[in-house]
Amino acid sequence: MTLGLSCTSRTLCRGSTQNFGLVGRLMAVQNSVMSEALEAVALYCPELQRLSLDGCTRLTPSSLRRVVGRCKDLTQLHSGSVSCVDTSVLREWSRRTLAVTVLVVPRCRGVDDEGLALLAQLMHSATQVDVRFTNVTDAGIALLTKHCKALKIARLGQGSLAVSDASVMPMLAGNSQMHELDLSHTNGAVTDAALCAAALHTRELRAPNLGWTRGTITDVGLLSIT
Repeated sequence: MTLGLSCTSRTLCRGSTQNFGLVGRLMAVQNSVMSEALEAVALYCPELQRLSLDGCTRLTPSSLRRVVGRCKDLTQLHSGSVSCVDTSVLREWSRRTLAVTVLVVPRCRGVDDEGLALLAQLMHSATQVDVRFTNVTDAGIALLTKHCKALKIARLGQGSLAVSDASVMPMLAGNSQMHELDLSHTNGAVTDAALCAAALHTRELRAPNLGWTRGTITDVGLLSIT
């Protein structure tokens, strides 16, 4: 069962969430949902498996910690541009869940290598990771490479030199099922060598996103994966 939130916290907290015990997915995108509503969901939706909060900017870390702390079956988090997603939230999630299969947190600046270190050991079956424009560096990507052997989608660009060939090449070498790769905005830190590694180890890689790589990916790299 999927619950979509497009209402205010007052609507949700008038007891309506008490009927949502079987909700498995919660989707709230760029709306007025506030922390009070999210805490009600945490209380009455213990079987939540997927949480989507893209663009919900009015939440607090404490409300999100309550959700990930109460929902032991939660395996997927989609929360682009949500500033309250930070290390404290990831720590609480890692204490409660048994597995993380999808981590999509682009533009969540509170996500860093420390947070990934807490989750990585629970990501053996993870298929999708999106850490674009967070504070993740090569060290965090290396942790994902160590534990995530089933990745099919990886979006890694940071808008800086923080993610480079040093971590991208081992990740591609260790994930033969990779079919979607976003290396945009790596600002010259990722080169043709990464694509050559992909060509050697992946068989299903589709056209990668290579925008804003500052010319370090050339025809040599592109030809290697075609």
